[in-house]
Parts: sequence; structure tokens; C-alpha cells
Amino acid sequence: MMNRMMIMMMVMIMIMMVIMIMVIYYIKDINDHNTDNTTDEDDDDDKDDRVDDDDDDVDMMMIIMIMKKMMLMSTMMMVEEKRKR
Repeated sequence: MMNRMMIMMMVMIMIMMVIMIMVIYYIKDINDHNTDNTTDEDDDDDKDDRVDDDDDDVDMMMIIMIMKKMMLMSTMMMVEEKRKR
């Protein structure tokens, strides 16, 4: 039973990570398309680079937060399984 639960939790974590990465890249694509319509190219390029760096930091923070939550959930599930026995 525990082995099955562990495998299920690992699969869930992998799926959550893939979904988060897809969502992040989708949002970045939308932002890139929105900024393409501007006229001053040089200034906007510099600003876009800075904003992208900030976005990367924020995205990494989000991924780390979600991983922490998933780890907490998995430990809670394990504790509950041990209590049931």
C-alpha cells in the first residue's frame, strides 16, 4: 500500500511541475506578443530583458512554493497511512 501511495504522489508531483512550466511559458509568450507592437525598439528591448529576468525569479519562486506544498501534502498522506495501521 505504501509503495503504491508513494508512486502516486511522485506522479502527481511530476504532473504538477509539467503543468506549471507549460503555464509559465504560455504567459511569457502572451507578454512577448503584447510588447511586439511598440515603436521605440531599443528602449523597449532593454526593459523587456529586465522584466523577463524578474519574471524568471518570480516563476522560480512559484515553482519552489508549489514543490514545498506538494512535499507537505505527501508527508501528511504518509503520516495518515501510518496512523490507519
